[in-house]
Amino acid sequence: MKKILTISIFLFIAFSLQAQYKVKGDVVYANNVQTYLDSVIVSLKQGSTLIAQANTDALGHYTLTNVPNGTYTLSAVCFKAWGGCNSNDALAIAACYANINPLLGLKKISTDVNHSTSTNTLDALLAMKRFTKVVNYFASGDWALESFSITVNNGDVHRNIKAICYGDANASFAPPAAFTCGDNLVDARDNQVYPTVMIGDQCWMAKNLNVGTFIYGVGNQTNNYVIEKYCYQNNTALCNAYGGWYQWKELMSYDTTQSSQGICPSGWHVPSDPEWDTLIVAVGGTATAGTALKVGGTTGFNALMAGWVKDCAKFFQMTLKTNFWSSTQFYGINAWSRLMNNTSTSVGRINTTPHVEAISVRCVKD
Repeated sequence: MKKILTISIFLFIAFSLQAQYKVKGDVVYANNVQTYLDSVIVSLKQGSTLIAQANTDALGHYTLTNVPNGTYTLSAVCFKAWGGCNSNDALAIAACYANINPLLGLKKISTDVNHSTSTNTLDALLAMKRFTKVVNYFASGDWALESFSITVNNGDVHRNIKAICYGDANASFAPPAAFTCGDNLVDARDNQVYPTVMIGDQCWMAKNLNVGTFIYGVGNQTNNYVIEKYCYQNNTALCNAYGGWYQWKELMSYDTTQSSQGICPSGWHVPSDPEWDTLIVAVGGTATAGTALKVGGTTGFNALMAGWVKDCAKFFQMTLKTNFWSSTQFYGINAWSRLMNNTSTSVGRINTTPHVEAISVRCVKD
């Protein structure tokens, strides 16, 4: 009986330890460029009980770990310097009150500077007074941030949080931050530099990922705790120019979870098939997206025709075609990828064999 009880307790503890997940994402300002905010405190609570808490890093990214299944409130607090309120905002607050130009979401919340739960002419007057330094604080405080009810259910949760300064009704403020999409991303693992580009609401690497240790194309990449990459024709100079070529399992760090980090830098992840859809719609649709996304296109994505590696040692179609992984599986056998070639304006969607083909990778910001 004791043996059975001991085994049951062991299994219960093992299950409990396994059933821990992550809640992660970015905190961004609600302006057009979505400036990433560092040093923001992100909290996860269940009722009044604090479950997890973390500060955003220099790239505005947070990760809350060891979160069990359940429903929680996700919120954040910012103590960065206030700004962005001027005479244009005062006019926007007055126009919102008069229903001339109604505001929604955080912009609407930012108009209630006297913390009266409604927007009126006094808010517009106070905004002007603070802009002219007649007053030096708002009753509302300086920062408004989104909060959410989220449910963790046998998997990690990605959720970005937007922030705005009270009084910045037109969300024009660009608070100082260590990283804004469009800046170069420096991968702390190897100090490689990647340009970035904002396309629609997504921040993408504008260069193929090139992390890991080069291995000759004589065998599959393996789960050995070392990131491995192929270089086209076994020439490491081509990895420097075109990025590495990765089999799907290696790319995903042997995790099949859609939109997981994989081998991307912290705060970035392997784009899912729906995230590729979002990108393609943002640049005009499948028929013309290839032109927009290739080198010389209008987006700055700068897709190179890198070809691909098959059966470890066969190299195909550099300068002619390229293929990018997604993190979405196809019936648990293959994985979806996106194909471009130098003679077509379109982007193709195909299912590619994870165990056989090694192709290029672009990461997207969480």
